[in-house]
Amino acid sequence: MEFFRICLKTGALLLFAAGLAWGQTDVDIAGDDGAPQSVMTSIPLDGLSLEFSGWVKPIVIMEHRDFGDLGPAPRETFEQVGVRTKLRLEGKLRDRARLYANYLLDYNEVNRTDRQLAEDGNLGRLRQVEAYVDLTTESTRWRIGAQQRNWYEFSGLNDPTDRFNPRDNSVLVYALEDAKIPETGVAWSWFYAANHSTTVTYVPLSGVNKFSPTLGGFYTFLGYGGDDESGESESSNPDANSSNSKYVLEVEGRFGGFTYLFTYVDGLNPRPDMAADDFEIDLEANIDRAVNGRLEYNRYHSPAFDFTYAFSESAIAKLDMVYFETPDSVDSDDPLMQNDWYEYYVGIELHFGRTQADLNAGQKIVPGATETDAIDDFDDPVARRIYFQNALLGQPRETTHVLTFKLQSRFGEAEWLGYKFDVLLNWNVDGEVVRYRIRPEIAFFLAPEDALYFRLRPDFDKSREITTTRYWTELVLQF
Repeated sequence: MEFFRICLKTGALLLFAAGLAWGQTDVDIAGDDGAPQSVMTSIPLDGLSLEFSGWVKPIVIMEHRDFGDLGPAPRETFEQVGVRTKLRLEGKLRDRARLYANYLLDYNEVNRTDRQLAEDGNLGRLRQVEAYVDLTTESTRWRIGAQQRNWYEFSGLNDPTDRFNPRDNSVLVYALEDAKIPETGVAWSWFYAANHSTTVTYVPLSGVNKFSPTLGGFYTFLGYGGDDESGESESSNPDANSSNSKYVLEVEGRFGGFTYLFTYVDGLNPRPDMAADDFEIDLEANIDRAVNGRLEYNRYHSPAFDFTYAFSESAIAKLDMVYFETPDSVDSDDPLMQNDWYEYYVGIELHFGRTQADLNAGQKIVPGATETDAIDDFDDPVARRIYFQNALLGQPRETTHVLTFKLQSRFGEAEWLGYKFDVLLNWNVDGEVVRYRIRPEIAFFLAPEDALYFRLRPDFDKSREITTTRYWTELVLQF
């Protein structure tokens, strides 16, 4: 494994030293964000053609959160009142190069940090989704810039193999792509044997997840932040040096109805640990106060496989497997550190006319997890604190099972009515349900080719003691 990592790093670093000469034959490259590519305008400029597309979305999100017996009173607030605008730009320079840019402008009248009306200077936020240049030859492609990868096949499930991009948890989005933070780097792809390819990517500086502002109080209680009177958090972002680079390998292809994807990531874990070397926690003595520690980001290595097999046009079987390995220098027995873990999922996708049904099941396995890692008595304050500490930092410390079901369909002669129903269930090895989520959704399509539609989605999510209900309403105009 170590030899493999060294070869991968060496090959990625050579990408910057290689020449950027390219030939005359373009490789057929499809759109990357999976969104409709309706074009507002096309501008030819002496061999360079530019196309613009996007959407405008007035959106309102109301949230009700109940903390059960944990202490805080239930609250009901608006999380989003505003307008989002997606702008895409795609250009081609004859048959030699392609550029793509995707930006999201989010205008929100709510400051989600304190749930108050936002000041004028904080209403708008511009987020880069992707922005890169492709240089192509007959069998190769260089992609340089801010990029995304979509490594997932399971509808209705946040697939763990999709781990190239960190997540921006500070914004509520409908599409997963809009929550991904792009990684800026260079990728070299080789296309061979008709339906097969290999890609090596080098990212000089790995990105990390962005925290949700609504969890600020929990992170402060767990020790994230400084002691100064201003309440400003101590910076815990990774250093901008080469030791925090990311190296990625992708091998994918298709044999008839069988498709495969192998991915390997060697980079900075976007989810942090607590820096245990700074302090020792006596949970009994510190149960009612913050620990005043800091977050720490460690490297990890992760191979994964994605397989699909189409029995017919109406039945597709799926299998995903992924392994997360932390370095030996990280003590996985420390309750503040992440464990190594495996995840695997199996699923079936069925099509009946205009109806699609997805059923998925999987398991997260933590090797060496002890009975003390699981929470047998959630009423115990120490156990409760351990649970929230691990959950907020994304640390799986107990083996869990997951089952998801998703049903979606279109109705009417002109398919003017759309419906989705999404259910997720998590339980541990003792049979205790630790989380369940229900998402019904209805959409009214008011113009041909889904150019204008109205969508309503209640979102009910219960995790241990905390119950969160969100009501999404949005009107979408695509151009």
